Amino acid sequence: AKGANVPILPTFLDYSNKRGGFGTPIKTSDNLLSDMQKLRDFYEPFSGKFPKKSGPIKLKEEASSDKI
Repeated sequence: AKGANVPILPTFLDYSNKRGGFGTPIKTSDNLLSDMQKLRDFYEPFSGKFPKKSGPIKLKEEASSDKI
């Protein structure tokens, strides 16, 4: 998104409340971790059909640091 100079438009399907929608566009910055935190915060209140099968939203770099 940053390279194309377009914002990320987060969308959601909240199964437990039977609704879906769009969030506020997120303009990416030079701070990838900050941008990811904005997305995590956006998706925090929503629940999928199988909540036990969901996991944390992580970047590849963050996931590899958990293994250490």
